[in-house]
Amino acid sequence: MSIDLETVKRVADLARLNLSEEEAQVMQKDMASILDYAQRLDAIDVEGVEPTFFVAPQENVFREDQVSPSRDVEEVLSNAPSRIARYFRLPKVVDKEH
Repeated sequence: MSIDLETVKRVADLARLNLSEEEAQVMQKDMASILDYAQRLDAIDVEGVEPTFFVAPQENVFREDQVSPSRDVEEVLSNAPSRIARYFRLPKVVDKEH
């Protein structure tokens, strides 16, 4: 399948790529090759073939929620390098300039 150079340049522009003329010509050949391959795949008869989403069989890994007691706040905070009352104290991560 052929693809014209203008289409290549338009796709490059949409992808925010700045291609030289030589790079655009190489890309034109590569894109035509990709489209040819896709066209070959489109010609394959898949009548009666079950769609597969995963190579290996998958099963649901969900489980029922179970209520369990939480850890003691003081026990958890005893490992914190810094704390304020009943909370972890963390370094500031918000930059006001942005």
